[in-house]
Amino acid sequence: MDKAQEFRGDQGVYLLWLDLPQSCSITIGKLGEFTFTPGIYAYCGSAQRNLQARINRHRSLEKTLHWHIDYFRARARYLGEVLFLDLPKQGECWLVEELLRIPAAYYPVAGFGSSDCSCGAHLLKVPLAYALGP
Repeated sequence: MDKAQEFRGDQGVYLLWLDLPQSCSITIGKLGEFTFTPGIYAYCGSAQRNLQARINRHRSLEKTLHWHIDYFRARARYLGEVLFLDLPKQGECWLVEELLRIPAAYYPVAGFGSSDCSCGAHLLKVPLAYALGP
């Protein structure tokens, strides 16, 4: 079975796990320049079509920088993804709200990845102990 056949559908919501190994300043497109501290970050996104292609794009470092996450990803290690197949676009906002229930999780940059919704951001910094689990 090839990778594309592993998906029940071609759309859904995804959660990317990223590790920033050291503090650095990153210019996030038109949002501006921000200093990020080392640690584990979670990014919530969606693809209403071509989900596999979107995930492959996020895994890759060789791409034209387009979305906010592309700028951050250029400096962060890709740890993996969690897929929520066939969820509608609003599912990414639900996922952000669920991640904010983790004690000490927060938005490192207001508006990151959330220009098309009312969320505070779609990138969260997650305490390492919670990211790794019990």
